[in-house]
Parts: sequence; structure tokens; C-alpha cells
Amino acid sequence: MQISMFILPLIFVVLGVLLRFGKASFLICGYNTSSKQEKEKYDEKALCNFAGNLLFVLAGILLLTAVAEGFNPDYLAHIKVIAATLIVLLAIVAAIYANTGNRFKKQ
Repeated sequence: MQISMFILPLIFVVLGVLLRFGKASFLICGYNTSSKQEKEKYDEKALCNFAGNLLFVLAGILLLTAVAEGFNPDYLAHIKVIAATLIVLLAIVAAIYANTGNRFKKQ
């Protein structure tokens, strides 16, 4: 088992924690480039919670891939394909969820 496969999930967890505590909202693409007036229209805490949770799920998928390599490296190619598919599906679902229903706009 390679230790390097645990670095990216660890980075995602650290960034997820920073986002959940609201200390890294500047990392959210689109939000960080908005004007101050535009940022005031959005609930920063809800947006940071969503992005942090998304990073936790991504870290979990990557961590499961790293752990699976240690148990049975013969199936690693299949596991990586499944993980990549999950990540793509998660990105699509997250983008749809975040951009519909005005979930992060202040009421």
C-alpha cells in the first residue's frame, strides 16, 4: 500500500474542515470572484457546508480506493474505474443540486 494514495484524501479532509468552519470560502469557485454585492445575496455558511461535505465524500471515495489497493491489488483497475465513475456522477449531481432551487440564496 502506497502512502502517497492517502495524501489527496487527507488534503480534501483538511480543506473540508476549513470550509465547514467558514474559514476558506475563498476556495469556492465562482463565489471567490463575485463582487461584494453579489456575495451578500448568498448564504456563505450554507455554501461552505455544502462544499465541505462534498470534499468529505470525495475524500471517502479516494480513501476507499487507497484501502482497496492494499486488500486486493488484482481488482484495482476495476475499483479505480468505479471510483472515477462515482466522482464524475457526484460532480454532476452536485452541480445540478447547487444550481437549482436557489438553495444558497438568502431569503
